[in-house]
Amino acid sequence: MLRHCNLMITVLLVALCFVAYAMHNNYRRNASLISISSNINSKTLWPNSINRSVLSHFSDQVSVLDYCDPSQINGSTDNAICIQAAQNAICSGRDGKTSGGELYFPTGAYVIRSKTVTQPCPGIHWRGQGYGNFYTPEEYKYGSGALIICQTGDKDCLFWNGGVKANYAAGGGIDNININAEGMNSGAVIHTQFLDHFTARDLHVQAPKIFYFQEAGSNTVLQDININGYRDLAGTRGLIALDSYNGVHCNYLNSDQGNSCRQDRTMLRNIGAGPREKQTGGSGLSITNFVQTVIQTDLNLIGNFDTVSAECSQAVDLRSCPDFIRITRVEAEQCIHTCLNTNDVSDIWVLDSYFNGNDASGASANLVSISCSNFCTASDKTAWGFWMKGTRINNAQASCVKIGIPGFNLIGNTIFGCNMAKGSNARPSKETVAIQIENHTEVDRDKGNGIISDNMLGGSYGKSQTVMDGIFFDKYLKTIVSNNSTSWTRSGIVNN
Repeated sequence: MLRHCNLMITVLLVALCFVAYAMHNNYRRNASLISISSNINSKTLWPNSINRSVLSHFSDQVSVLDYCDPSQINGSTDNAICIQAAQNAICSGRDGKTSGGELYFPTGAYVIRSKTVTQPCPGIHWRGQGYGNFYTPEEYKYGSGALIICQTGDKDCLFWNGGVKANYAAGGGIDNININAEGMNSGAVIHTQFLDHFTARDLHVQAPKIFYFQEAGSNTVLQDININGYRDLAGTRGLIALDSYNGVHCNYLNSDQGNSCRQDRTMLRNIGAGPREKQTGGSGLSITNFVQTVIQTDLNLIGNFDTVSAECSQAVDLRSCPDFIRITRVEAEQCIHTCLNTNDVSDIWVLDSYFNGNDASGASANLVSISCSNFCTASDKTAWGFWMKGTRINNAQASCVKIGIPGFNLIGNTIFGCNMAKGSNARPSKETVAIQIENHTEVDRDKGNGIISDNMLGGSYGKSQTVMDGIFFDKYLKTIVSNNSTSWTRSGIVNN
């Protein structure tokens, strides 16, 4: 019996020694980590860098997982509250002062359902752990990399607010993220307001209605974005909507850089968009009111009702209407109504682009329609300036190009298939020409003031030249016409 007791005591003592040893080593390890976190020398990582602690390194970036339970990042649980908490933490700053920063999204499917996630201070940038190539509905649902699932319906999903109306705040952006917008209706996936220098790039967006709504702001860049399977845009602001209305009547006199009306310098680069539903209305890109300088480069927009539309909703001051629209290397394919439709807009440039109506029936209106309705009557109140060069335009039920403002230049374009209306939809011959010039202005010196030169004009594929005329304009219009190839038209030039 005594022998058994001694054995048990010996075993217990050995166990206690192991525990003490482990506790000692754990203390030493923790102490080492504390020492390392306080004294790590970054020079071991980067040449000539300064000494920083691990804590300092980790504080550079907030991970959404610092506020969201990883077990709740599952593609079905609502994460809006914890994502908002992460946003608020960034804005509180390490020193307790308002500041921006980066919010990092590791791989996972994050759901925003119960509320709009707002950016409470400027300078917040969302960065995801990349996006994968996925093409089936199941893959779109869960994705790979970082996936934001927007399910806020008629409310915006993400809202960057630049601050009080009178002043702009600078900074903000989102990149390297998948976005599933199946659960969105009239709300925007991304809405920015009064914000200067916002960027969105490297995004893959599935099934939106309104992808991006910019309400005032300047120096915005949307780049390297794939929008797949957008839904019917009828009744919406547009897939991408730029507007400076803001609930007030913006005009030229209150449009200085510090005012909420201002919207200047928006750049769209390398964006592709295709539908999953037939479009019965709406625009791929909608430009409205006092929006200045919109640069569009290398876009591929397919199947829109109106691909690019720009208009002015007021009739008081022409200077408060959109102007300086630049379109370069843009493919607008299978346009249902128009590819480019502007009204009361000045200074429009189209270079090296491709505008194509529906192959079977043609666009139901003009592929390119440049008109005025409120600003046509006086020399200082006339929409003015349209330049198009090196662009192919084909397949319309009406005239392919219809121009109703002065100061136009059509040089070196290929225009054909402007005669596809049939039966009861057939139109007068002057409305099914390659280029139709109308006199909307009442300013005598501006009537039809333009140049049409070095264009190739013709009928549809393989059809006789007796089908359509080349150019129609009023004989009183002051238009220079020269060196156009009209051999595949019925009458090269028609004066009314």
